[in-house]
Amino acid sequence: LYGEALDKKCMGLKEVARVESFHGFIYGCFDEEAPSLKDYMGDAGWYLEPMFKHSGGLELIGPPGKVIIKANWKAPAENFTGDAYHVGWTHASSLRSGQSVFSSLAGNAALPPEGAGLQMTSKYGSGMGVWGGRREDGPGGDEAKTGGGGHVLA
Repeated sequence: LYGEALDKKCMGLKEVARVESFHGFIYGCFDEEAPSLKDYMGDAGWYLEPMFKHSGGLELIGPPGKVIIKANWKAPAENFTGDAYHVGWTHASSLRSGQSVFSSLAGNAALPPEGAGLQMTSKYGSGMGVWGGRREDGPGGDEAKTGGGGHVLA
């Protein structure tokens, strides 16, 4: 990009001791004695997997939708992490108009098959709903499968 015009030796940059990646995100660490990225992330990696582990990738089409509302921040935060049931009612017309695997959920006429997804809250205080997640793929042990203090509702 800058060609010969940029002399990196004059920039005061330090060499990174270790570089690791997690689903395309690149992490650099200056401390050679620090734990590995996998060890540092611990069970949090399992909670991030459903967002990043996809075959074929995802493509953003158009600008993101943004809405500003005057509300307690907890209302939308809790809705988006734990209320998958509103979809069939609130978005019924959209579901009916589409030709997707979710069309039968319009008006909650049908519920997703058992094991189709998870609602999770982690011991870190965050949560999410995941289609296609499997409880048995948890970070290990019965307690850890529920987030080691969090909850997984299969």
